[in-house]
Amino acid sequence: MIRSAPLLLAAAVLAGCAHRAAEPPAPAPLEPAGTYSFSSTYQGEPITGAMVIRQTETGFTGVVEAETGPPPVPVYAVTVEGNTMTVFGDTGGDDLIITVQFDGERFTGSWVVGFEGADISGTKLPDGP
Repeated sequence: MIRSAPLLLAAAVLAGCAHRAAEPPAPAPLEPAGTYSFSSTYQGEPITGAMVIRQTETGFTGVVEAETGPPPVPVYAVTVEGNTMTVFGDTGGDDLIITVQFDGERFTGSWVVGFEGADISGTKLPDGP
């Protein structure tokens, strides 16, 4: 009887493993193309705006446009790693670099141009009709 105890224990462990819940599916890869609404600050003042990113044959383009404050900034590149998206814009001087992390359609992160920067948050908007 004592010899069968290790076999019973091994069988119980294997049975427990067989009933383990399946791993949840991996999230879909982040697709940068689309329209985003955002909130941030610029020179200490709150701003809101939109970021539009379009996929081309060679990469991504678009524009970051605040409703008030800084002028529109053309987007010349976008990178994605996991749930992090980095957007590069040409201000005509120092580059605008926006780095955000997504949780579903919502994002939080920061932007920087030269020595200025701030937190940013927003949402990827659903595609139009």
